[in-house]
Amino acid sequence: MSNHHEYIYNIRSLYLSGLSLQDLISAQINYIDVLRELERIVSFSVKSGRKAKIDHIKIGSTIKSEEGRLSSLKSSLKMVKSTLIATTHIDYIDEFEHIDVEVKDGLNTPKDKSFNSLDRFQLQILR
Repeated sequence: MSNHHEYIYNIRSLYLSGLSLQDLISAQINYIDVLRELERIVSFSVKSGRKAKIDHIKIGSTIKSEEGRLSSLKSSLKMVKSTLIATTHIDYIDEFEHIDVEVKDGLNTPKDKSFNSLDRFQLQILR
């Protein structure tokens, strides 16, 4: 594999990692929101005597654990963005956008022919 192809492959891998992490962060935020709502409901049930206080403590512990996981995911996304910025010499990446891809000859290539040029990844700067 030539250096140019390795470079394109590495950028694609970083981009896909960024997309994946963004989706995981979004899902994690939603999960924590649901846990907080559950905590509110359990808190009410504890006050009314229908649930044991340990149930409220367990949910609080789970929320803290999941907030830690969210922090870890955000740190990983920052690392991917930093690596991509350093690799492509662009100034800033806000968010990764989803791109339609098709499988061709065992490689993931998008329908858009400009994907093979690195200019496609600089779209983030324009937004």
